Amino acid sequence: MFLQRHTHNLLLAAAVLLLLLRFLYLGDVPFINDEPALQLLLEKHAAEGSVPSYGLYGSQPIPYGPSALWLYTALRIISTNSIFLFAAFAFLQTLALALLYLAVRSFFSAKSAAWSVLLAASSPYLFFYSRLLWDNNLLVLLSAALLWLLSKWWGDYQEGAWRFSSVEWLFFGLLSGLALNTHLMAGFILLGLWGFAFYLLRSMKAGASQILKLFGVAVAALVLISLPYLAAIYKLWPQISSSEFQRNALPAMDFVTTLFRSTWYMGYESYFEYFYRGSLEEFYTFAGGLRWLCDFHVSWVLRMAVLFILLRPFFSPKQFSAQPLRIWLSVFWILHCLGEFLAGTTGHPHYYISIWWLPFVVLAYLLSREGLMGRIIKLLTLGVVLLNLGVLFLGMSFIKQNQGTRGQGYGPTLENQEALVLELCTAMQREGRDWVAIDWSQTQVFSHSIQYLMMRRQECQGLGVGFAPGAPIVLDYADSPPGSAKLILRRR
Repeated sequence: MFLQRHTHNLLLAAAVLLLLLRFLYLGDVPFINDEPALQLLLEKHAAEGSVPSYGLYGSQPIPYGPSALWLYTALRIISTNSIFLFAAFAFLQTLALALLYLAVRSFFSAKSAAWSVLLAASSPYLFFYSRLLWDNNLLVLLSAALLWLLSKWWGDYQEGAWRFSSVEWLFFGLLSGLALNTHLMAGFILLGLWGFAFYLLRSMKAGASQILKLFGVAVAALVLISLPYLAAIYKLWPQISSSEFQRNALPAMDFVTTLFRSTWYMGYESYFEYFYRGSLEEFYTFAGGLRWLCDFHVSWVLRMAVLFILLRPFFSPKQFSAQPLRIWLSVFWILHCLGEFLAGTTGHPHYYISIWWLPFVVLAYLLSREGLMGRIIKLLTLGVVLLNLGVLFLGMSFIKQNQGTRGQGYGPTLENQEALVLELCTAMQREGRDWVAIDWSQTQVFSHSIQYLMMRRQECQGLGVGFAPGAPIVLDYADSPPGSAKLILRRR
């Protein structure tokens, strides 16, 4: 009886406890490639006294937008301490789950929202991206904020009390612009979100002039916040247009795979293969008797149930004609996956960052059911949460013991690299040297990570380092424990 009365509060309390894991051992976060490159770019802008108008380059010749750089610039005004930056970013990513809760509560019920947030809080993928000082994963927060705003309008629509607020549409446009200025793949979700917003306006009998006014406010806000990026793209266009865009041509059957991958964040399928590569065999040995966890995917049952809910309206459109939310979610999902498939960007979990929330929203349909089916879904959800939690602790324990991985998916931890930099600079001062060359070819470490960390340490001021194969000082991994990612310096 107690559990029935307090289920909602207990689920939220459990979700909060899981979210606190994001702030545990912040020295063990990954800091290997794009993360230090972003911080170096910010250092450059700070030295020049300029505001970033575009970010890093990815696999295409067009650079990412500056949204993440703007955020990190604001955070660095408070402190440039690496642990502070990671903690602040983890907090912002945690806000995304609060927004998910508010959205699902508006769409369905508070209890369904609590179940969905508990599952999302246990997601290994969302845990990883919450501790990554990157750019693309800012879409976790921005897409959740857009969803929350849309859910608020849905609630107003259901109550017949929409206020047609220009301020809200201004906010909608700014968020959309920030999302597009994070990664252009956000364009896929913006089409779906703006389309549903238009439907809600029409359903509330908004006149043409009112629709034009609200959309005009949102479009103006989107364009205004995108002006620095658009100006940068215009300036870089000769270089961009002369480069070759890459597209992976995918077989037709990969579209089915894309549909299933859109629910990736519910469990941990391929999690270790992507982020622990380079140390995967050592991790399996470390897991020992818990090795089965890595291949035991109860989440597949929930994911298949979500896909069933999404696919049903396509087979019985008349049956769902009076359920606009259900139809929108299905159409939004299929069009987004089609866009990803046609763009050839389906093979890595980060391509689904902008729709991470979708399976958790759809699952609420099943979680809101009463009777036997509802109880089965809740038990399965609880089982997936417990397995996700087991995987999180297993992965964190391995990272803590080995100080990272030997691959580029995670790499040596921030604390590991900081210890190496301190050792290097102390040795250089002791030997009276202001510059050394290092051979880093034995590791997966990127030179710009070491350079950035040297810039941040007082002990390294006035010291320089170069990177060249065959140099007399070799950057290597420790021999123990097997597969250790602890960085050490050897002399030839």
